[in-house]
Amino acid sequence: MKKELTYFLGGAAIALVGKRALHPPITELEVTNFVSKWLRKVESGGVNSNIIDEVFGNDYSQDILNLYAKEATLVSTIGDVIYIGRDEIKGYFENFLKLEPIGTLKSLSVQLFGEIAVANGTYSFAMGSGDVVDARFTYVLRKEGGVIKIATHHSSSQPEQEDEQVDEQVGVVNSSSNPYQNILDYMCDVVDPLTGECL
Repeated sequence: MKKELTYFLGGAAIALVGKRALHPPITELEVTNFVSKWLRKVESGGVNSNIIDEVFGNDYSQDILNLYAKEATLVSTIGDVIYIGRDEIKGYFENFLKLEPIGTLKSLSVQLFGEIAVANGTYSFAMGSGDVVDARFTYVLRKEGGVIKIATHHSSSQPEQEDEQVDEQVGVVNSSSNPYQNILDYMCDVVDPLTGECL
């Protein structure tokens, strides 16, 4: 019996190591680079889209769209619509890029969960009109075939100063030791119950 248990545990360990070798976890550097890449794609699409699209027929919204998973969800900074799937997200970016946004990353916090990462932060967009939109964001990122994709992107305008003072007074109660457990359960085939990581 002891021998069989040893074989079983050894086999399980080999399977876990093999899975991690085939599906390496997302790193903080990868997330940081990905967020910067997203901002560059938005900026190049916004600044160039009106001029270059007419001459060369480039589709900058498609370049941005390729950063999203096929079934991704976008809760946009401007507007109150939740966009689900690439077709809806593309429509959003076709309109957003017409505003000629130039994005600047202000802050970034990264949490890693194996093949899933959550990036929270703030950015601002200087629009071609001269308006500036300060926003906060959350990306839920996951690897698809070794490539990082956005599964969920939530962005909202920064609240007014008064709202921020109220937020400091309101406590957040979280019944789970891992606030992203529901996201992990949805996006992972198997979640390690001890570490909360995707297997």
